[in-house]
Amino acid sequence: MQGTVAYKGRLSFPEIQQELPEKKEKTVDLNFISGIEAKKKGEDEEKEEETKVEEVSGSQEVAVIGKGNEKDGMFLLIFGGRHGEDFSQEILCLDLETLEWKYLGNMPFTICAHSCELANEKVFVFAGTDGMQFLDNLYYYDLKSKCWFVYRRGKNEEIFPRIAASMSYNPERKELLIFGGCSYEDELNETKILSVDNDSLKKNFQPLKL
Repeated sequence: MQGTVAYKGRLSFPEIQQELPEKKEKTVDLNFISGIEAKKKGEDEEKEEETKVEEVSGSQEVAVIGKGNEKDGMFLLIFGGRHGEDFSQEILCLDLETLEWKYLGNMPFTICAHSCELANEKVFVFAGTDGMQFLDNLYYYDLKSKCWFVYRRGKNEEIFPRIAASMSYNPERKELLIFGGCSYEDELNETKILSVDNDSLKKNFQPLKL
């Protein structure tokens, strides 16, 4: 599934209400993983509302898993996706121990058919489509600072817009491997290796202006 990562550690997000103006959403309890009908349960001050969540489709990779200590939890994080013609920018979190879902807010962009990978408590998001065009951007979301960063490519560096690419992290070499995908013209077989150690992140990424 594109746009999903599994994470083992501690997550603390502030309650986010402004993205759902019709109700005050504090907790989301879902029983689905991309493509299965679900229900959102939100609490207001005096009553509980139930809303049906539409089927999610058009995504192939949307979750990542990481390691932590015994006191940490294990979570599945879902970034974006698509239902019909509607593209999502939601970030949802499934606690894999309690099977409870939480709504963590929105990404600064809508996206589906993208690639996701977890590296050192940073979720990398690459390419995909916003419904209007294929994308070639590489972002990462810092789970600690809750901030987005965007890749600053070299002067002569060429990255083809694509969907359905694969991405993997090599923890020993601290490298991100991006390979394949589908461009406007054809399927791709290129492989890109990007160093994502702390020095490289500072050099090659800049904060995303929201």
